[in-house]
Amino acid sequence: MNGGEVESGDFSVKTYNSGTSYDLPTGTLKKANSIFLGWSKTASATTATYTDGAAVTDLGAAGETIILYAIWQYKVIKIIYNSNNGASQTQEVSYDFTNKNSYLTLPSGWTKTGSTAVGWSTSTSGVAEYSFGQAMNSDMGLNNNGTINLYVKWTEKSPWVLTVINLRSGDTWYTI
Repeated sequence: MNGGEVESGDFSVKTYNSGTSYDLPTGTLKKANSIFLGWSKTASATTATYTDGAAVTDLGAAGETIILYAIWQYKVIKIIYNSNNGASQTQEVSYDFTNKNSYLTLPSGWTKTGSTAVGWSTSTSGVAEYSFGQAMNSDMGLNNNGTINLYVKWTEKSPWVLTVINLRSGDTWYTI
């Protein structure tokens, strides 16, 4: 699987007769921060020679053992951070997960008068799904190989209340 894992499907070793057409296995493979492209006879290939489920005939000479390697492409996502009516405006960032252990850190520091920023949501009116400063890889909810919009989730600050108490002792008034 060339660093990946089988999530579903049968990818066990198979034996085929020369001259017989057969379909490559299908299923779901996964690898952190990556997209499965297909199969190649070369482990270091960057493009797939065969697609998942492709019909093939005679991949090698009779009696030859053929190894097909899963070919992966690292994800590149574009995140648009929206202030959701806060003082900061929109910030657009592209993040390339070229390392299987890559993480992005969700930014903080957004402000809005009378409100407190509590996290990130995937919709303008949704609940905070992600925390500020949270480390995320592309498999932690951000598994889209395109554009992801995140919106600051705000809670209104509670107004403080001033209570004035006037007390009288004899002819003297006291304000507390």
